[in-house]
Amino acid sequence: SDVNQAAPGTEVSYVKASVREITVAESLGAKRQRARALSQWVARHPDDVFAADIDALASLLSEQDDGVRGWIAGALGKLGHKAERAVPELQRALLERPCAHQPLASADAIRLALSRIGVQPIKVPCTDPFGS
Repeated sequence: SDVNQAAPGTEVSYVKASVREITVAESLGAKRQRARALSQWVARHPDDVFAADIDALASLLSEQDDGVRGWIAGALGKLGHKAERAVPELQRALLERPCAHQPLASADAIRLALSRIGVQPIKVPCTDPFGS
């Protein structure tokens, strides 16, 4: 979708438009592909990411798919201290799925994001090595 089609003064940021696309995407592959593209965009344009965008990114940490969660955690980590407002959502996501042993686990990406933001990740034991 072209974010430039909005009425003047109501432009939606690239991040918010992408978050909306990820949220409504019907296939898991499309969600992951868009999350990956968004993470790469954030890495290239950190100065174009503002507080509302960080909130929108953090909202995706409640997605069920660990692939999406991992890409979004990576995007937040690339913002460093600027993404401090996302720490509660990152911590919550880590508490939900602390295991890093399953395929596409988001736990490692979340821990890395927290450390890049400057926060010590909470220590959560992995009681189920298969993450089920």
